[in-house]
Amino acid sequence: MQGYSSKTKKCYISHIKRFIGYIKMDIIEITETDVNMYLSYLMQKECSHSYVNQTISSIKFLNEHVLHKLKLTVYVERPKKERKLPNVLSKKEVKSILASLQNR
Repeated sequence: MQGYSSKTKKCYISHIKRFIGYIKMDIIEITETDVNMYLSYLMQKECSHSYVNQTISSIKFLNEHVLHKLKLTVYVERPKKERKLPNVLSKKEVKSILASLQNR
């Protein structure tokens, strides 16, 4: 895993351990169906999109660089990045903040 940060290595290893624990089979026998089933499980469990993307990347790394299985090509549509709305103050809240200020 040259070129990867220590945090990335730790993250990938954790994701792969959880994946193997979920599928409960020999790692060499993994199929696309197993990968897709696990990713569907994560999405149903309402894991964050970045968590699922990290999982996809770690499984792809395992497949391409460790197992050297070219037959297993994981073409999974990655979840899009979540866009959260910012917290906005109401007019009443803004007025109360401005009223509490003292000019000196």
